[in-house]
Amino acid sequence: MITLLRAVRNINSGDVDNEFPPLNGGSREVHRVYNTFAKLYKVVRVSNTAFFSGNLKWAYHFVQDALQLFRKVHDEKAVAIACNNLGNTLFAMTYDSKEETFMEASTEESSLVSVALRHYDEAVAFGQREFDDTPVSELKADFALQLSDRLFNRGLFLLLVDGEPTAPPDARERAFEDIARARLLDYDVKDYMLEHRLLLKNSADYFCRLIRRINGLADFFDDTGLQEVWDVKELIDDADQLLFAAWNEPDAPLFEEVSRNGRLQQLEGAAILLYLKMGNEFEAARLAMRMFAEDEYILESSFSCAGRALLQLMRDNDAVTFTKKTVSFTRNDLRRMLKLCKNVNLDVGKCLVFTVELSGRWEGDAILDRINEQCLQLYDRHCAPVDSMGLVAYSSKESLTVELGTKDGNEGRQRTLLDIATSTTTERANPAFPLAFQMVVDSQASLDSDSYIVLLLDGYAWDSDSCASIQLQLERLNRERSTLIHLFIVGLDIEDEDARQQCIGLCNVTKASLYADATIDNIDRVFESITAAIAGRMLSTGFLKGITMERF
Repeated sequence: MITLLRAVRNINSGDVDNEFPPLNGGSREVHRVYNTFAKLYKVVRVSNTAFFSGNLKWAYHFVQDALQLFRKVHDEKAVAIACNNLGNTLFAMTYDSKEETFMEASTEESSLVSVALRHYDEAVAFGQREFDDTPVSELKADFALQLSDRLFNRGLFLLLVDGEPTAPPDARERAFEDIARARLLDYDVKDYMLEHRLLLKNSADYFCRLIRRINGLADFFDDTGLQEVWDVKELIDDADQLLFAAWNEPDAPLFEEVSRNGRLQQLEGAAILLYLKMGNEFEAARLAMRMFAEDEYILESSFSCAGRALLQLMRDNDAVTFTKKTVSFTRNDLRRMLKLCKNVNLDVGKCLVFTVELSGRWEGDAILDRINEQCLQLYDRHCAPVDSMGLVAYSSKESLTVELGTKDGNEGRQRTLLDIATSTTTERANPAFPLAFQMVVDSQASLDSDSYIVLLLDGYAWDSDSCASIQLQLERLNRERSTLIHLFIVGLDIEDEDARQQCIGLCNVTKASLYADATIDNIDRVFESITAAIAGRMLSTGFLKGITMERF
């Protein structure tokens, strides 16, 4: 048993980097318990991978199961790590507005926010005890950074939920306290490492922490109160100074896992996000162009930031004029680069088709006003002038179909008919979805850009035979073509369960596709998720990239 405890202690202290160490000797019972810990170790590693790949449902269930087992064996250190990671996962769920989908264990007394804070509080409390009980040494510095990370995580979460009905009334003040303490601990550790000549040795971890802090604070740059607590610009300067000091030392630990250019790209990517938040698209694009012009390879995370900066400059900055040819070539180049990426979501042009199949029973219902507002907002804010838009719907008197065409050439007609289609209903049992799908298939624009079909229906005009054929064709096209067709189906009280299940099956055609049962209470959140997928919001580019997931 001593061998087992020593191995587990080594894992919890971070001595094992990639694999669970082998166990030599011991009884059958020891091996059984040891194998349980080995499985737990792998499960938690998988949960972290699921988190960063955006699969929050799996991440939540993995780490929740691990936490329960750690509690049973009374491993407080492992419990604290799992609590921190579970709090971060709930953080991401809150950010994605998917509480109903994932928080199966929530009750009226236990909101997602309160559950996340409870886990954060437990992780912070244990981290504080470890820090207080350790004498001054390099190990105490490690505990200080661990505590700082947990405080920073909790502080960002409190800032995110500030003002929400389920948030603590003093969320903002508590957030500032946590982030101020994190700042103090970070700089105390830096002073300690400088005094004992340990900064170069720990340069890789220190640099990565600076990048996380920058990403975490950048999204709240417009909060002047937070700037007074911790000015994100000083972190940019710190990271730049560290990189400059180590640049001419190719054997420096900072460059062991990531090259010099890679580290520079990490810093520039964080700076780009800050400049975009500040509204300085030109400076953000200037940094982006340095990567594209000078570097042979670009990190995926930095490429997503750089591509976003260029696209935003071309779309939003009136002071810089680009020809249509330049915009087209840039988008095509970015699209080709995207095909080589695994976890990058970038809006480089799209075809967007709205499809409405709502019967007269919704006439005058309040949810219709919300649908109208959300569809117009999606079109106005997230459909660029060069994007293509189409519409298939019917009023009681006429067809409201709009063939796919660019927004800049058809905006007046597109918006007018979209407004009518999403604010009225019809008794005509004409299925709109097959026509919308064929519109996408026949369009040249769908061969150049990904296509998104947003279908609003209550099942009254659903054609099961046609949709079964569409699903087969859709799966084939997504395999054969270089662009994808995504489906977002919003169901309003679909009475035919077979039709509902068929809709759910259709939305398995791509990872981005989504089916949701909508009500007046969740319709805004449903459209938030749809907008996030269509507009290319990336989980890894907001303050979520600033939180720290701990390893076992």
